[in-house]
Amino acid sequence: MAARTDQKPLTDKTIKALKGAAEQKINTKTGKPYWPQPFRPDGDVPGFGVRVSGAPDALVKTFSLQYRFQGQQRKLQIGRYPAMGLHEARKRAWAALGDVHRGIDPAAKRDEERSAGTFKDLASMYVTKYAREKKRTWHEDERMIQSTTSSSDFPQDAPRERIRSRCSSGRVSPERFSASTNDASSSET
Repeated sequence: MAARTDQKPLTDKTIKALKGAAEQKINTKTGKPYWPQPFRPDGDVPGFGVRVSGAPDALVKTFSLQYRFQGQQRKLQIGRYPAMGLHEARKRAWAALGDVHRGIDPAAKRDEERSAGTFKDLASMYVTKYAREKKRTWHEDERMIQSTTSSSDFPQDAPRERIRSRCSSGRVSPERFSASTNDASSSET
């Protein structure tokens, strides 16, 4: 894949200056109004660019990558600007394109990583894939997770969507869980 030569590379200045759509459009199928999402491609990384969405007074700028995998057009959201810088977003885009070249779908890979079913699975994934690689104090993280989850009133096998923490202490609130953590009929969010 070759980058488009007629497009200049993105810079922080050009990203800050990006504007969203001036007015709403009407969806022809549903009749509902929506804000178009203009895409500004990068001249350095093929398929990489910034998508601008939202109303003019509340713009969201998202780095995304458009690529083909097994003949199908795919899109991968990389991160939001300015929380993620342009340099980091480009690095992730190149890594995703490398995965495509090796026959791995980056979107499917991301979905698999996000599919931890229980809090215990999610905590284990955090320690092995993030903390051990990037933190010198990963032992402390692992110890805190073990001490918190070993409590008798902490449902370790609860689906992660049902886990909520108290803002004041950061401890998990046991009263958020019903007697049966696997009961699909109670939908507490």
